[in-house]
Amino acid sequence: MTRIHRALLVIGAAVGASALIPPAPASADTITKHAHALFQSAESRVSMAVDVTKRGDGSTTIDVEWTDYECAEANGAYVCNHVFRNSHDVPVRRFSFSLTGATVSASLPYQEIRRTCRILEEQETCTEEYDVGETTIQATWTPNTEPTRSTRIDENGRTVVTTSVVTALTGTAYGLSYGGPSSVGWLTKVRTIDPTA
Repeated sequence: MTRIHRALLVIGAAVGASALIPPAPASADTITKHAHALFQSAESRVSMAVDVTKRGDGSTTIDVEWTDYECAEANGAYVCNHVFRNSHDVPVRRFSFSLTGATVSASLPYQEIRRTCRILEEQETCTEEYDVGETTIQATWTPNTEPTRSTRIDENGRTVVTTSVVTALTGTAYGLSYGGPSSVGWLTKVRTIDPTA
């Protein structure tokens, strides 16, 4: 879950979204938009991490990592059944983003891994099965805080302005609904300004 968990909330002075980016940025500017979500179920062990990225060239992709597991005693052993469903760099056509809210909808092919681990007399054995599938994911980010902003100079001398806002979440995927107080999201807009701009 490395790429998805790079989601960051940058703490700074609260600013309105309109104060971050002028309506017509210079041609040397690059603007990247991110929508991050960590869905946790309060009623089950299901979790889902989502990362949508719209790059400066207009291309948009989504990464999703979904997990579920169940553990129980069985025939004198302790057995855990894990399910992992992973999708990376899937192109997205429907992504609406602003610091006042965002939505995404996409067809999502995924790889599924089913792992069963059995512990008996301090010995653990695991087996894995692999499959593929496809689902439709929909998610909505609704801000519940004021935006925060930070500015830094990167190793190439470019000015990087990052504005983030924490959000509530709702969503559907894999035949389930997600959201509620156990889930949290971020919307992040990064403006990179070339030193020649």
